[in-house]
Amino acid sequence: MANRPATRLELRPGDQPRLAAMTRSPTVRAGLAQRARILLLAAEGLSNTEIADKVGVSRPTVLVWRQRYVERGIDGLSDRSRPGRQPHASAPDVLHASLAVPPRRLGVTHWSSRVLGDELGIGRGTVVRAWHAYGIQPVRGGYRFAVTPPLTGRVVTVLALRLGMPESFAVLDVREPSRAGDRSDDSAADDALRDLATALRRDVPAAPLDPAGALLGFLDELNRARLQWPTASRLHLVTDGRGPVGLPALREALAVRSRVAVHTARDLARWPDMLAAWLAMAAYGDADPAALVAAVERVRAGLAAGEVFTWLHAARSAPARRARSAPPRPTDK
Repeated sequence: MANRPATRLELRPGDQPRLAAMTRSPTVRAGLAQRARILLLAAEGLSNTEIADKVGVSRPTVLVWRQRYVERGIDGLSDRSRPGRQPHASAPDVLHASLAVPPRRLGVTHWSSRVLGDELGIGRGTVVRAWHAYGIQPVRGGYRFAVTPPLTGRVVTVLALRLGMPESFAVLDVREPSRAGDRSDDSAADDALRDLATALRRDVPAAPLDPAGALLGFLDELNRARLQWPTASRLHLVTDGRGPVGLPALREALAVRSRVAVHTARDLARWPDMLAAWLAMAAYGDADPAALVAAVERVRAGLAAGEVFTWLHAARSAPARRARSAPPRPTDK
């Protein structure tokens, strides 16, 4: 999906004159003055690419310092380094930079840990640890995700989401490397993200829900709605591996009835971070994709025992359901 242009950066009250003074002061380090200029140009509404060209840095660098300012303000512009150690970057910083296409001057098609580390001025170990946490590995044509069976591509959008017991999963619209050149209409992706953001703010009365039985109906509805989504991508359901999708009979029913490829996260503990990576990838280029990630995490962390959040994107506005599920039925051994 083509990157959507970033919106104008909103500076905090009183920061504009402070940043302007930093760009003119002879006592301010060159790197800090450069970061201040990035923020001033972003506040003027220039695109990230235009800012990178004017300041003489890469687009990922612009993205990192925009995000750092949003999170920490002017104080976030320091290197936060110690003598003898390389500058530090948080995992979200590395993730956001990893989603950008490497600049042409580097002569590479995708990021390696060494190239991205050099670009951000951090150690490659920091990059590797962030990629491992998010379950992604940049490769030619997209990203390799830490799921079984293997899945490689770029997430265009998240079309369905379930959070809670007995199982959490997401249905992803993934553009695989063989389809990377197809530039069909991706407007459904933008609509889906807006719908999800709205659903996360709703408070719908609880209703009984049979987790195992609802899953088939859920994906049948998804399959019907899919006819209205113009996309060159393929649909993949990725589960955290705790619940009924792992049963062979149900997995076969999903493949036959819903025509959705089913995958399982290799590591249950990493599933929330993998979901964050998919959401950031789908929202990449928006003013603040981190806001969507944070909203999902708040809902996930706030679910009480037996509660489940279920959302499905459709051409019509489909309400999210925050329901208390019925206890799982006992299975024959």
